[in-house]
Amino acid sequence: MSTRRVTDASKQGQLWARVRFPAADGVRALAVACVVAVHGWAAAVTAAGGSTGSLADRLLSHLNVGVAIFFALSGFLLYRPFVARDFALGPHPGTLTYGWRRFLRIFPAYWLALAVLAIVPGASARGGDGVWAIAALQGLQLGSEPHCVVDIQNCRLAHVWSLTVELSFYAALPLYALVVGRFAARRWRLATEAALLATLAVVSTWLASDSATASSPWVTGTVIGHFAPFGAGMFAAVLWARAQAQPTAPRSPATPRAALRPSLPEIAALVAVLSYLALALALPATPFLFSERDRLVMHVGSTLVAASAIAMAAASAGRPVGRLLASRPVRVIGLISYSIFLWHYTFALLATEIGIASPALATAFVAGCTLPVAALSYLLAERPAMRLKRVPPALLARRVFRPAEPIGSRDTAS
Repeated sequence: MSTRRVTDASKQGQLWARVRFPAADGVRALAVACVVAVHGWAAAVTAAGGSTGSLADRLLSHLNVGVAIFFALSGFLLYRPFVARDFALGPHPGTLTYGWRRFLRIFPAYWLALAVLAIVPGASARGGDGVWAIAALQGLQLGSEPHCVVDIQNCRLAHVWSLTVELSFYAALPLYALVVGRFAARRWRLATEAALLATLAVVSTWLASDSATASSPWVTGTVIGHFAPFGAGMFAAVLWARAQAQPTAPRSPATPRAALRPSLPEIAALVAVLSYLALALALPATPFLFSERDRLVMHVGSTLVAASAIAMAAASAGRPVGRLLASRPVRVIGLISYSIFLWHYTFALLATEIGIASPALATAFVAGCTLPVAALSYLLAERPAMRLKRVPPALLARRVFRPAEPIGSRDTAS
């Protein structure tokens, strides 16, 4: 009996680990569209000589909430395997395998962009960062030399400060999972996670808002100052695992009235829109916020938008939101969203240099130039790298660095 239970649990864990969220790529597409739009707006405003402070400027200037959506997705998708073991749903991901997959996700495509921009005339990718740029750590401005993140008008990779934040989260997540998994009893897991994640989110938001700490590179350039959306995604992963671990009751037959009721993803989409409108109308028409109140509003509002996006990622393909997010064109954009993110800022700066002063035209120009380059980057770097994700790093190293056989050894053996 016990063997059968273990086998059933193992099969359940394998099935759970293979759960895919078709709408997740759609949410990635939404996030990268927001990032492209805000930089398209910024390019046009810079070309025009400044913002007018209009309603349109206020609505467009804070679409950098797309970065928070990316953070929340990372928290949700990466924390799920860690909580799987704690809810007896599957094996714990090995630390080496986890690190190897995170490396493959970030660096091959990033290094391709860095190399190309380093040799293109007039396109600076490093901005004096040296080894920081190679390690994707532009967000940590620890020295006094010219820095890519502050040289936003010249450095084509100034926007990758968020990669520094992601990398710091990647490093912290296994340690967090180890501590919580060891000391939090399963029956109190939900309450423990809620209290701990909420506390960390509050502390992070306070550090990122308070004038005494907001400018520290350890706050702006790491997960320390951006934990709230990550925490929202992680808590969603705990809720998902808890729901999967509980026995499911038989569903009642669907009725026409039930089909008309809004689902959680549809409610989440409405909350996301309303949260963003409230955020944009409460802030000045610029993404650069200098008061504690404005920074607090931005962090809280973007976390609400990101948390709502995670609920949308769980959308059923049979519902309107799910059909839209899981549609093939949207999912393709989500699939290459990382390459879009890497390359779009180069064309945003080009739009400014050309003098495109219309936000709509600038955004269309940036998107039109970025998409084919991003697709090529995905084919050349991302997809080949991800094919290696199931190859153990130690095995790969043995294959690459295998000593050469002596000449004639095969002939002698035969």
